[in-house]
Amino acid sequence: QFWLLFEAYIFNDYDHAAQIAKQTADIMQVLPSSAFGLQNYFYSGLTAIAIALQSRKGRKKHIRRARKSLKMLKKFCKLCPQNCLNKISLLEAELAVVKGNINME
Repeated sequence: QFWLLFEAYIFNDYDHAAQIAKQTADIMQVLPSSAFGLQNYFYSGLTAIAIALQSRKGRKKHIRRARKSLKMLKKFCKLCPQNCLNKISLLEAELAVVKGNINME
């Protein structure tokens, strides 16, 4: 399932990616600390942010999903910071853009 999420995100099919992320949420409860879990949370967060940027409809819901993904990535970071810090930084930056908290100076 992860590869489908990755593929849908990369090809800008955010609605399909969001459906896959929703389907894999139950699996992530069972296998949260797997390598696929790390990638799943990352791309789920990116997908939620991309949808929030495209439309005002449901924006708060998608921002909450992105924050949840970020929270899970931060848990991973305690176990393997070398694999997570870049993903956390990117999600935090994208969330700042969605919320309008950017400073270009």
